[in-house]
Amino acid sequence: MLKLEYKRYLFSKSTIIIILALTLLSIISWLASLSKQQMFLAQHYSDAIDINRDALAHTIANYNGILFQYNLWFNNAGIGAIKIYFIYAWLGVVLSSRLHAERANRFGNLVIARSNYKTRLHHIFAAQSLYIATIVGIYVLISTIGSLLIGGLPQSATTFIVIGYYSWLAWLGIILLQWLWLSFAFIAVNTFCLLLSMWVKQKQLLQVLPFFVFVIVPVMLWSVAPRVINLFIADNTMLVIGIFFREVKTFDFFLYSALTIIATAIGAFCLYPLHVKKGAKDYL
Repeated sequence: MLKLEYKRYLFSKSTIIIILALTLLSIISWLASLSKQQMFLAQHYSDAIDINRDALAHTIANYNGILFQYNLWFNNAGIGAIKIYFIYAWLGVVLSSRLHAERANRFGNLVIARSNYKTRLHHIFAAQSLYIATIVGIYVLISTIGSLLIGGLPQSATTFIVIGYYSWLAWLGIILLQWLWLSFAFIAVNTFCLLLSMWVKQKQLLQVLPFFVFVIVPVMLWSVAPRVINLFIADNTMLVIGIFFREVKTFDFFLYSALTIIATAIGAFCLYPLHVKKGAKDYL
């Protein structure tokens, strides 16, 4: 049954929509990076006398597929934020309202009659988490292949200004970490909203719950306490693995970027027993 539910998610219209949206946003970011590369080329061949042509030549030589992907993930906060917001909206519409839908159409009663509420809840967690990890994996794969096609394969280790050199092996490790981190982040958000759905009765509210809680609420609170709430801005999520590209790799940067997800995971852990208790009671 888990396999069937996972396949139902995977081969749905929502998969096509989210992949097309993420690809479109990636294309915009690639075009911005390509424009920057062309600007460097124009500067290199200009007649200006105050240009360090050796430095420009080095920059152009290193402007390969790895740098395109670096700009896509860690150096384009605007597009990265839009991706995060779109995924949160997608989670609410497609996944976070699942339990409500089952209660509304009585399918949940049929399932619970054959097992118990906790088993059904774990089943939904597993299917949705696997689906989210698959979507993130597809996004990471598309962005990697697209970046290499546009920027070309690096002939040697890529240099990131003063940060250092990144070999193929190191970059593959960063790609893997980005997939693992983003999968964990979106699974944590979806799990939190799925558990919170027990106390939200309106389907429309559930469908906007991730976007409202993780985008609208932080923006509203930011106007009251900007220095504190800035730690919980959702678009920091995309930048967490960017700690490897900082000249000084500190835990503070990781904590600053990951705090939203860490707090969400803790919140989901605290909600779980309350949700199970209330869910089992509601189905009696």
